[in-house]
Amino acid sequence: MHRQPIATVRQPLRLPENRPVLTLKTVPDPRPGPIPVPDPPRPGELYPLNKVRAGCVVIVRQLTAAPDINQRLREMGFGEEQRIKVITLQNNVLCQVCNARLGLSAKLAENILVAPAPPFRLAA
Repeated sequence: MHRQPIATVRQPLRLPENRPVLTLKTVPDPRPGPIPVPDPPRPGELYPLNKVRAGCVVIVRQLTAAPDINQRLREMGFGEEQRIKVITLQNNVLCQVCNARLGLSAKLAENILVAPAPPFRLAA
């Protein structure tokens, strides 16, 4: 019984010298999405939580929602000076706060102003 080869080796395609070259250009992504925090973030600036890149660790600096909503955010762990890790940014913002994962709507996350967290330093 004669078996057919599984794969064949082909010679690279050779184009004539006078053939036009295909030029590709970059097109901006038309999908709306979060505006990433600039690299590196400028010290002292505050950013809405829904604009921070996934994977970043930030510190809550200010809550700008109505007082009753601010109180509920504090009860959930989003109080001032709290460290938060942004896990995903899609329709909702998924964050890790106090060893718990909490989801917020993008509209609610817009009322949480954060600053980049300084990197941890280990004691000598």
